[in-house]
Amino acid sequence: MSDLADKSLDYKVDISDLEKAQETLLRTGKSVEDVNYLMKDTVMLAKTGFMDTDDVAESLVTIANAYKYEADEMENVISKFLALDTASNTVAGKLSSAIAKTASNAQMAGVSIDELGGYISQLKNTTGKSENEIATALNAMFSRVGNVKLGKYEIELEDGTSEDITQSLNDTERMLKNVGIQLRSSKGEFKAIPHKPLKIRKKNGII
Repeated sequence: MSDLADKSLDYKVDISDLEKAQETLLRTGKSVEDVNYLMKDTVMLAKTGFMDTDDVAESLVTIANAYKYEADEMENVISKFLALDTASNTVAGKLSSAIAKTASNAQMAGVSIDELGGYISQLKNTTGKSENEIATALNAMFSRVGNVKLGKYEIELEDGTSEDITQSLNDTERMLKNVGIQLRSSKGEFKAIPHKPLKIRKKNGII
């Protein structure tokens, strides 16, 4: 408790917020050293991103696990979020939650965290949709395009029922076309997930 009290003074944040963040981080099985790194990062993003510390802690752990980041590398990741916050219409805290929501499928699709952050912030600017809505759409795209490329337009859900994904894929395609991301070739065939830097990232020196 005394350690948290010291951190509370150093970080200028309520000790109750630190307790919640620490509890969240310890539940993930992180070492004490990693928890200390992540506590500092959590407080920084919570204060600038207007989020609760426990929510931030959970997002950072999810992102770190998906992209295989070490705890001491997360400060640089947060800097990327803050740069996008400054350069676009997104909020760093909401961006981190959105990235956490889709990080696992994005990473498996070969989409870097820089690309993912750029996609979400640019789509936020051009569509007016929330970061969470965009993340939901992108996550569906990353997990389903593979099925569609194999000709599987109907997938089986966890409850045993099936779902036709044609409409949701079409909706995502239309949204991505707004920022010049084409999922199909001129012949109508699905391509790999695009890996091109978005204008907003290149313009503001984020990549």
